Amino acid sequence: MASDVNVDVVKVPLRVIGWKGEHLKRLEELVKISHTWVTHAYQFARYILLKEFTSSSGTVRPSTLYDDISVDFFLECLLRLTDAKRLPVNPKRVIARQLALLHRQEYMHIAGLPNLFVIRGAAQFAGFEAEYMYTAYTNCVKLQFGNMLRHVVNVLVHADTDIQALRRRMGNQSEDEIQRAIKAEVRQPINRLKESLQFMRADDRMHSASTIAAREQLQPLFDLYSMLPALPDEGIYYDAVANPIGHLGGYYTLAKILKDNGHHPFQCFPLRTGWIPAHIVVYS
Repeated sequence: MASDVNVDVVKVPLRVIGWKGEHLKRLEELVKISHTWVTHAYQFARYILLKEFTSSSGTVRPSTLYDDISVDFFLECLLRLTDAKRLPVNPKRVIARQLALLHRQEYMHIAGLPNLFVIRGAAQFAGFEAEYMYTAYTNCVKLQFGNMLRHVVNVLVHADTDIQALRRRMGNQSEDEIQRAIKAEVRQPINRLKESLQFMRADDRMHSASTIAAREQLQPLFDLYSMLPALPDEGIYYDAVANPIGHLGGYYTLAKILKDNGHHPFQCFPLRTGWIPAHIVVYS
């Protein structure tokens, strides 16, 4: 049925638009509770993925989760932190529900969350937020995987150190000879390392000390992808954009490689850190 009513989205304090005063306090409390709930849901999803991606030995393992990390996964992360009981049994959400229930008690203990959230209409709220959470995860990998892969290589390969050592070794030889040596002994091995990462194929033609060391430090990434389905002909950079969820484990591995080798890691799983009220539809 067609409707002549126009619905506008307004981002202003409720006091400014003069909403019903008798309900204002309850609505403000609802916004605060829902914000805390959604913030915990982001952390809970991150906690589950860290637990499932990492083996007891500390290495990143290939996960069967990839096909199950969908909007339904984040929906379960949200709903399992509430006291909602009469929820529909959806076969598509069985694995996500089992994971959320498996890790919920330990997460609540670590996070200092004494009780489940009590929110009326939690399923409706969660439907909106799960979409936003899924989009945040896919965009994180889609937009940053390639940049972070190149960043990790640049951090691990100390090209400037190799060039300085080469210049000292070559002494008084001409600049042209030095530049040719830099290209052959420094630049080309780095390019070969980056090419090997494109399809996650081993290439032992690393002639500089830095690229040999970097190749060893990147071994966990090669190990992970050796146990995953083969990359398409377009390579890893293309596939990370086309299939971002399938590279969540690889994205986490890049951050772990930096941390394990004494470098500052990056935040590989989105978290809600700002005070932005959750998305609530109010019918008045």
